[in-house]
Amino acid sequence: MRIGILMGIHSNLPALEAVLHAAASAHCSHWICCHGLLGIGPYPAQVVKRIRQMSDCTVTVTAEEANNRGPKAYFTSLMSSKDILFSQWQSARLSTADAVYLQTLPRTVSLEAEGHVITVVPNSTALIAPTAEQLAAAYADVPGDILLYPPTMMPLCVQKDGRYFFNVEPVGCPPPTRSGASYGILDVTADAVTFERHVVSYEIQQILDEYCRLNIPNMEMLSLMYFHRRMRNTNNPYAVMKKQKRKRSSFAAKNSDLRMRNP
Repeated sequence: MRIGILMGIHSNLPALEAVLHAAASAHCSHWICCHGLLGIGPYPAQVVKRIRQMSDCTVTVTAEEANNRGPKAYFTSLMSSKDILFSQWQSARLSTADAVYLQTLPRTVSLEAEGHVITVVPNSTALIAPTAEQLAAAYADVPGDILLYPPTMMPLCVQKDGRYFFNVEPVGCPPPTRSGASYGILDVTADAVTFERHVVSYEIQQILDEYCRLNIPNMEMLSLMYFHRRMRNTNNPYAVMKKQKRKRSSFAAKNSDLRMRNP
C-alpha cells in the first residue's frame, strides 16, 4: 500500500497544489494529512476546501484548529498581540461550515495497512530533537508500529525496537536551507516499510504578493520568519511606511550634520 504524507500545510494553497501535482505519478492509494491545515499562509478557506475534496484522505488537526470557532479565533497565553491579530484575520475567512468541519476532525488517528498500524502523534506531545531512546520511551503506550511524528525543520527517520518514527518538513513552510514544499511517500507491505521524502518547487513570491494584496496583519514577520524573505512589494503599506521613515531619519541626520558643520 502506498500512502502520501502531508504535514503542516499551514494555509499555503500553492504549496499544496504543487505537492499534489508532483505526487500524482506516485499513484498513492491513500493520503494522510496531519499537523496543521491552517497557519501562516493567506489561503485558509481555500486549503480547507481543497482537502475536503480529497475523498481518499485521512485528516487530523491541531488543538488550535479543533477549537476554532470561525470568526472567533482560538487564543493561547503564548500568542503575541500580532499573532492574535493574524489568528483573528484567518478565522474571519473561514465559513461556519469550515469551522464545523475542523471541529469534527480528530487530533490523532490510527490506520491499519498491510498488517501494520500507522498512528499520527499529536503536536502537543512532541519532543524537540528527540533521540531514538527518547522516542521509544515517550511513546511506549501509543498504539502502532509506524508513528507519524510532528514536522520539524530536521527530518526524522528513526527505527527502534521494531517501531518506525517518520516525519517531513511542513508543506507550507520551507526550511531555511532550501525553497520548496515537502511531502512523504510511505510504502507499506507485510514484509517491509519504506519512507521517502520529496521536495517540489513552487513560486514562494506568490505568497508574499498575496500578503500584500490582502494587507495581512504581521506579514513582515511571517515573510521573514517562515519564508526567509523580506517583503519587496511596493504595494506593501508597512514597507512603504518604513521606507518613508528611513528617508526622514536620513534627512534629519544630514541636516543635523550640516548644522554641526555650520554653527
